[in-house]
Amino acid sequence: MPICGRTIVAGALALGAVIGWPTPAAADTALVASSPPAGTVLHVAPTRVTATLDQPVGSFATLTVVGPDSYTWTTGQVEVSGSQLSAPLMPLRHVGGYTARYRALTVDGNEVAGSWSFMVSAPELAGL
Repeated sequence: MPICGRTIVAGALALGAVIGWPTPAAADTALVASSPPAGTVLHVAPTRVTATLDQPVGSFATLTVVGPDSYTWTTGQVEVSGSQLSAPLMPLRHVGGYTARYRALTVDGNEVAGSWSFMVSAPELAGL
């Protein structure tokens, strides 16, 4: 290979290494608080769920709660305020485990998703 061709190949490899070289990623966005808190057993069913993340999120977000009957119990719009996502719940009518799942874009464009679970084990179910 002529010297000119080697120089072009070497330059292309160097550029590819710089562009394609993995850089340290920013720390993952974490769930820092939830309501109801993860792992709790509630004697009164909640009427809304809230997830607080360690970074502000943009306006695109989902927050759903699935119950022991595999039914989705969230209703209405997800409210986003800074690093907090919140959604109203229909009256929870079943004793058992519920899982809240969230997905959002942070203000810097990273996708974040996660979940937490809580239990309802009381005769005082919301709205009954």
